[in-house]
Amino acid sequence: MGLNEYLIKTTDYFHSVWIENKTLIQLVLVAFVILYIVNYFIGCSSNAKIAMEWYEGNKEYFSQSFAHLGLSNAVDGVSMEKESGNMYKLHASGRQNVKYALVTLSLKRRQDLLCLLFFDFVWGKKDTVIIEAPVKLQSSLPIVLSVVRRKDMKKSFEKLRDLKDLCHPIPFPLLRDTYAVIGEHEETAQYLLDEQVIAVLNKYDRILEKMHFTDRKIYSHDELVARYEFFLDRSRGKATELSLIFTKLFFHVIDKIPHYNLSAKERAKSEKDRRILLERNSKEEHAEQAKASKKEKDEKKLSPEEQKKREEKEERLRRKVKMVKVA
Repeated sequence: MGLNEYLIKTTDYFHSVWIENKTLIQLVLVAFVILYIVNYFIGCSSNAKIAMEWYEGNKEYFSQSFAHLGLSNAVDGVSMEKESGNMYKLHASGRQNVKYALVTLSLKRRQDLLCLLFFDFVWGKKDTVIIEAPVKLQSSLPIVLSVVRRKDMKKSFEKLRDLKDLCHPIPFPLLRDTYAVIGEHEETAQYLLDEQVIAVLNKYDRILEKMHFTDRKIYSHDELVARYEFFLDRSRGKATELSLIFTKLFFHVIDKIPHYNLSAKERAKSEKDRRILLERNSKEEHAEQAKASKKEKDEKKLSPEEQKKREEKEERLRRKVKMVKVA
């Protein structure tokens, strides 16, 4: 059977199914649209309730720790901003040792029925709190350190360039096997991950997703940024209480950083590694520029037909690479 014949038969089959069950299919589609709309409002309402519970449970701590919460357009005294049906943000500024803090509540897409049924169910999306804060420093401090879930260690090396370029796994027997410590220096890990941090992480070993400190401008152009991601574990009925514990822990670690004196030996090693990395990146950049320049010159020599064939070949290669990455 040829392709055209197969397509014709398939089209005829679905057309006959549509004719025979037209009314039923229309009713199912209408019911799905109604269900989708109803779920949208219920999902948005559920996420808004979760966000407000978090805000009310953490407002006192942030109000006491920061001079100003939210932006000037706060509504009804609520400093938290709604960015979408599942994304809420809180800006906080005016605190010792940090320039500002940005808290993001990335919740399940409860308002999207398709995402809720398929994507969130398959990949296990969880309600997550993300806190990002640039650290105030008197002088530059070369630090790259991360605590991640051990099962995510490989993915962290792939996604975060600073870990890939400068860091290695650091043995940390005091921490449960749930976590892995990645960093430049064991000295830095031992200083920042003190007894208080270890106690909380070991007690609630399924809450933290990632703790990351970096001077490599991964998140912004600030000299040193701390980023913290943890889950809102609502199954225990203590999501707000646990969130407050982990929020306080985050700023506890941040407050230690300005008082940290990196040893001369480790500082010299960090600076050397960064010089080597800068030289390598510079060479790669020049090589890319030379390659692009050569490609441009070569293209000028090609006829329109040759140019079209070359573009088609490059497009096929891009698709192939994309398919490999997805697999």
